[in-house]
Amino acid sequence: MILCFFQTSPEIRGSGLVGDHQLPAPIEALYDLKHDFEFPKNFGPRNVIEGNFDATYIQNTIYGEIPYSQPQLWKKFCNYYFNCLRDVDRHMTTVLNALKSSNQLDNTIIFMISDHGEMLGQHGSRGKVVPWEESIRVPTLVYHPDLKKQKNCESVISNIDIVPSILEFSGIERNEIKTNYPELKGDSFSNLVENPDDGNDRNTEGHLIHGVQIIPTMFDVAEKFRHIGLAEGYVEKFTAFASEGSFLPDFSLPLNFKGIVDKKYKFIRSFSPRMNNIPQNYEDLIKNNDNFELYDLENDPYEMNDMSKNESYKELLMTMNDKCNKLTDKEIGLENHVLHLPGPDWFWTA
Repeated sequence: MILCFFQTSPEIRGSGLVGDHQLPAPIEALYDLKHDFEFPKNFGPRNVIEGNFDATYIQNTIYGEIPYSQPQLWKKFCNYYFNCLRDVDRHMTTVLNALKSSNQLDNTIIFMISDHGEMLGQHGSRGKVVPWEESIRVPTLVYHPDLKKQKNCESVISNIDIVPSILEFSGIERNEIKTNYPELKGDSFSNLVENPDDGNDRNTEGHLIHGVQIIPTMFDVAEKFRHIGLAEGYVEKFTAFASEGSFLPDFSLPLNFKGIVDKKYKFIRSFSPRMNNIPQNYEDLIKNNDNFELYDLENDPYEMNDMSKNESYKELLMTMNDKCNKLTDKEIGLENHVLHLPGPDWFWTA
């Protein structure tokens, strides 16, 4: 499989694997469409508090920097992405037509989902692995042959709710799913497909957000091997071996984030892989996390106003922190909160 990454302009090129596979948009009529759109209010470089970690340089290194002073390049980048979505729709139509021509459409439940969104320059970001709504909040489309009327549901669901929903659609009762498949920690949302206004615990319980950015930890390691590879003689290679870069990944950076989002609020905290922690109080939150943020998504959907450092929201901040801990314990297990990373726990924790 060859990975191809979009190149907005010949002079904007990433590094490594991405840089080697960056290509312009396909020469095809579908990709010629120029969409009429305005950039949202959170488009542009992010104001990072002095001393806080800024991941922008990582994206610029990997993909090549698109300057905000050249909005025409951002328009080109966004147009390419929108047309990629149209291309996906085209192939989805092929699948639907195949189901229809084989007389299976009326016996098929279809889920159209995605594992992440795309930042498109908002909050100074591109790609994914960031906790902003543009990255983590993606629509879920469900087609059921017995439900002909299109309905819209604004409830919160999590990706771990998808399998229980499929099982319930297949005829297995909800209590049977809980009994026979205890490893499935999510809840079926099949009732919301028919009745979007039904009660949904996740609207208040929330869903977990968890991100791990490992690639930046390898920058110095890659730099060492690059210099060794470029060196021509044994002496030069030994010199590069002894001086350039590092042999060990840099796990001191706050590359992990964990948080929770419900119907109204979002809470996020970021920390080093070596400081994976479970804050029990405000002092723990400050001591063991590089940064934390709190947003009112109902009144601030673009996440422009971080309330976490405002003393008047301290109680809400800790309520969301406790809610995050509680849901982590329920869905992951607090004792297993670092087991997704390879190696022994002590290697990843303080």
